[in-house]
Amino acid sequence: MKPTDTRILSNQAVNIMSKLTRGERPRDVEHAEDLLWEMAGEINNQALAIHQRDVLIEQLSNLVNTKQLTGLLNDRGFEKALSQEQNRIDRGQSKGGVIVSIDLAGFKRINDDYNLQVGDQALEKFAEVIKKFGFRETDILGNPGGDEFVIIMTDKHQTNYEQCLQCRNC
Repeated sequence: MKPTDTRILSNQAVNIMSKLTRGERPRDVEHAEDLLWEMAGEINNQALAIHQRDVLIEQLSNLVNTKQLTGLLNDRGFEKALSQEQNRIDRGQSKGGVIVSIDLAGFKRINDDYNLQVGDQALEKFAEVIKKFGFRETDILGNPGGDEFVIIMTDKHQTNYEQCLQCRNC
């Protein structure tokens, strides 16, 4: 039996429970304790399987929503994060934010004059610089396509966005 097959684990727990409820009485207190411990073990296995499944889903979600090259949100992940931030604004949980769009001018020349590998290295380096810029954990960093980068500084009022963009340790 695979530990992640919660249906089988559920069936085993149901079988144990049915022993107790369909008229089969435990022979003695020790037998009742054994059945309860067995059921508790199955419930624990189910909880572990659910946790493992949730971790796997989280990992798959990260793979689907993150650009492998830069480690930033891809177009799908960025649109999802933008929608979530809009929902926070609509519920009054955020003051709004500032969206910064960055297009690396002349980037095509790097790929043309050198090669795609050098271009990829330049994108990786630029992503590293953005990550070290000093944004908060709640800010959203994306690389929705090619040489396009987008940043959402969440929960910011327009009057203080300029200080957020002042470079720290660049």
